[in-house]
Amino acid sequence: MQDEIIQILFYAFMSACFSTLLNYALGNPGADPENINPGSIFFNFSVLLAYNRLTGPEIISVYDEADLLYAPEDTCNNRGFKKQKKDFINKTIFISGRDYFVIEKVIGMCVYCSNFWVSLIIALVVNTDPVMPFWIYLFSIPSLSHFFLKQINK
Repeated sequence: MQDEIIQILFYAFMSACFSTLLNYALGNPGADPENINPGSIFFNFSVLLAYNRLTGPEIISVYDEADLLYAPEDTCNNRGFKKQKKDFINKTIFISGRDYFVIEKVIGMCVYCSNFWVSLIIALVVNTDPVMPFWIYLFSIPSLSHFFLKQINK
């Protein structure tokens, strides 16, 4: 019985760690606008999801805003400037589009929503122990994982 409890704690902690890693890899999408990291490895996936939620005029207004903001330096051939402008466009598209997220929250745009599904999948996969009932795994791993995630993100 004690081994099963340790297993449950381990799986809950691992799902919380995986959800936190996914959150950082996607650019911390649920954070305040100043804490979003456009340099993250999978931030372009977050921008793609937001881009699909926006309409044409909203996207055009983002590019117009970037052109107005970066117009004086647009003639220079500086790589840092071009990256800064691209990061501004991506971040603005993401901030504008994340208000329309519904199902996207499950696939990483909300760390707590995706943590629930990650921990539920882990609970379903690791439920091979005949000693403890199925419902203990099903309820304890997601709830403990949420607790661990709250502690990690303090």
